[in-house]
Amino acid sequence: MHSRIKKTLLAAAIAAVISPAGATTYQVYTFTDEALFSGNGDELAAALLSDDSGINIVDNSEAFQGNFGFGNTGGGEEGGYGGEGPFFGNEELFGDDDFEFPSEDNGNGSAAFFTDLDFGTSGGTDFILPDGILLTSGNADISETNTNPGFTGIASGAGDQGLQDLLDTHFGGEEVSTDATVLAFDFTVDDGIGAISLDFMFGSEEFSEFVDDYPEIAGIFIDGVNYAVLPDGSPLTFTGQTVDAGNFFNNDIHDLAPVAEPLAVEYDGITRPLTLTGLLDQSLAVHSIKIAISDTRDQQFDSGLFVANLQGLPGIPGIDPTDPILPDTPEPGDDGFTFTIDVGDSGVGIDPLFPIFIDPDVAVGYIYEVVGSTFGSVTLPTLAIGDNLYDIFGWDGTDFILLATNWLAGDAFLFGGAGVSKFKIEGIEIDAGLDPNDPLAFITGVSFTSGGMLTVTQTPIVEAVNVPEPAQLALLLIGLFGIARGKISLTKNQTS
Repeated sequence: MHSRIKKTLLAAAIAAVISPAGATTYQVYTFTDEALFSGNGDELAAALLSDDSGINIVDNSEAFQGNFGFGNTGGGEEGGYGGEGPFFGNEELFGDDDFEFPSEDNGNGSAAFFTDLDFGTSGGTDFILPDGILLTSGNADISETNTNPGFTGIASGAGDQGLQDLLDTHFGGEEVSTDATVLAFDFTVDDGIGAISLDFMFGSEEFSEFVDDYPEIAGIFIDGVNYAVLPDGSPLTFTGQTVDAGNFFNNDIHDLAPVAEPLAVEYDGITRPLTLTGLLDQSLAVHSIKIAISDTRDQQFDSGLFVANLQGLPGIPGIDPTDPILPDTPEPGDDGFTFTIDVGDSGVGIDPLFPIFIDPDVAVGYIYEVVGSTFGSVTLPTLAIGDNLYDIFGWDGTDFILLATNWLAGDAFLFGGAGVSKFKIEGIEIDAGLDPNDPLAFITGVSFTSGGMLTVTQTPIVEAVNVPEPAQLALLLIGLFGIARGKISLTKNQTS
C-alpha cells in the first residue's frame, strides 16, 4: 500500500494529542456566510491590512482562487471553487475545467480569517501573529491541536502559474503546482512609501516524511516578483535541504519522537513567524500583490500560509547601489565605520537577489566577517579604474579557500548552502587609489541567511607600493595606508 494512502487511513485510528491551547479563532471564507463573502476575496484583502498601513486597495481589483465551501462543480457561489475576477493582470488564476469534489468532507473553504493567532511558545520562540488570513492547499477549518497526521482537504483543483514558475526554477520542471488557493489584488500607496512588509508563517502536513517527494510551494509576489523566502534564502517549500537548515519547527506529535513543546496548530511542521520586506516597482503608479499556496503533484496533505500585518514602508536606504547606506558618522571612529540597517527575515537583505548596499572603505582587497548569521551573497562594485574582476575566497574554519576567480563586478556571487561567516575579496587595482574616508568609495552589496542583530566587520588589505610622483603621493597615502575597520549593527525589522 502506498505510504501516503496508508498514512491517511491510519489517521482515523490515532487519537488526538492535545497541544497547548491558544486563543485563536478561525472563520472560514465560505459562501454559506453571507455576511462576509463576496466571492472575489475583497474581505480577505481588507483583513490583511494593518492600521494606518498606507496601502489603498484598488476597487474591484481583487481576485480569489480557492474552495468556497461545499459544492459539486466549479465556477462560483453555487460550486466549490472559482470567484469573480478570474484574471490578475495577464495571468489566469482559475482552471478552465470544472472540478468535482469527491465528498463534502473535502469541501470546506480553503481560506479563513483568524484573530488572536497564538500557537504557543517553544524553544523560547513565540509563535504568534496579529489578526490576518490563512490560505491553504485544502481545508482552512483547522484545529488548535495536531489532531491528524495527514490532514487533507481540496482547494481549487487547479495550480498557479507563478508557483509553477518557482517550481520550474528550483526543481527543473519535475514538479507540478496543483490544488492552489490564491488571493490577488492591486493597490496604491501613500507618498513616501517605497516598499511593503507583512508577517507570515508557513506550515505543512508533508513534514517530515514527504519533504522531498511532495515539496509543497508558496509565494508572495509583489509587482510580479516573489519576495517570500525562508530564513536561509530558500523558497517556501519542503525539501531535505530546507528542513535540515532548521527552517521548520517539528510539530509532528504522531510519527516522530515526542515533541517536548508541541504547538497549538494542526500542521506537523511550521516556520517561526517571519517578516517579509518587498520592494515596489517605482515605475508603476498601481502595484500588485499575489499570495499563493499549492500542493505539488497530488491533492493530499494540506499546507497553510498564515499572513498578517500588511503595511507600507518608507523608501529603504541601500536597495539601490547609487544610494547606499552610509556610515552613522561621516568620519570613522576607533573601530572604523559603523552602519545601522534594518533587516527582516525574508526578501530584501535575505534573498541573495535583493542585497543591501553598504559603503565601507577599501584598499586592494577586503575581508568581511559576520557574527550572528552568515553571508548568503556578495555583489561587488564597478570602479572607474581597473578591470572590475575580483577573486573571492571563503573561510573554511582554518584558511581562506578560493571560490571564484575573475568574478565580474555587478554579478551576485552566491555562497550556497548555509553561507559563510567570513570571506575575502582581492583584485582591487592599486591605481584606483580609493580614499577610505570617502563614504562613496566602494559600494558593496551583501545578503544574509538570517535576520536579527548582526555585527559585520570589514578589514582592508593593504599592499605597499613604490613611491609615486610627489603630486600623487598624498592621495595614495590616504587610499592605501588609511587602515580602518567597518562594523555594521543590524536590527531585525519590527512591525506593529
